[in-house]
Amino acid sequence: STIEENWSRQRDIFFQYNIRGPFPESNRVAAEKKLARKDDEVFSTRWDESEKAIKQVMREMPHPKLWKTDAFYHRYRYLTANLEHNWGRVPIGAKQDKLFNEWVSDDTNVAIINSKAFQTVKASKVQNPMAQTWGDFYSAFDPDVPASRKLPWYHADFDYDRRHKWDEKCMREKKWIQTGDVDVKNAFFDSFVAQYEQHINRTDTLKTQGVDTRYVAPRMVQLYRALNKTMDVALANQMKAFLGKKSASSADVEAADFSKFRFQPPTLIFPDGEAPTKLGLDGTQVSA
Repeated sequence: STIEENWSRQRDIFFQYNIRGPFPESNRVAAEKKLARKDDEVFSTRWDESEKAIKQVMREMPHPKLWKTDAFYHRYRYLTANLEHNWGRVPIGAKQDKLFNEWVSDDTNVAIINSKAFQTVKASKVQNPMAQTWGDFYSAFDPDVPASRKLPWYHADFDYDRRHKWDEKCMREKKWIQTGDVDVKNAFFDSFVAQYEQHINRTDTLKTQGVDTRYVAPRMVQLYRALNKTMDVALANQMKAFLGKKSASSADVEAADFSKFRFQPPTLIFPDGEAPTKLGLDGTQVSA
């Protein structure tokens, strides 16, 4: 049987599990929304490669009781590792802090990131594609317009259709905007921070059961805050290049006209199969 057929049988169990937990999300409305979203997820995902991996692990571990173990899950994750996105190696944590401290020792960089012009450009959805929200992306999504299918921090040659029926997935997401389930307030990366941040300081009794919220949340918050800093540095460096001066004071920055400036976000996610790419503080490629 296919994954879609299995899901159709499991829906009721999933619903009961979500309605009976001890955490605040365990109510009928939330459970029904989760069920509907999971339907969208299951039917808009391409399961071809995952299904082969699952069947291989089931052959390797023939006893059904083994299918609920961590060993089964980890073996499956190992076989589907090629489905993980090919992220560039961005400096995070102490390494990023060290590079950032060196970067802010330049007075021009400090003048730019503290200027009103920087805040204006950063907040402008026209000048800065990273200021857009997921709501903006899905609203503007049109399968017949190639530019609207792409996300700004993905490589131009990235294959969106490998893991998902991408057009179907994004069209399904459109209907969730009006229900308030797609973030229309926070920018792309800020929405990830907001999503995971709420799970960090909960008491154990209120923590939702799941690896992603219970253990991964602090790392996800750290990752997307670091990526925000990467984008800030990239934006400041591009504004510096736009100014055309090696050194500039706050007055120079405020006097400059950035109305024609357009931020080009650095590529963070590369096509499958490419060698891992090491990125610098501003997301530009550096030699390994």
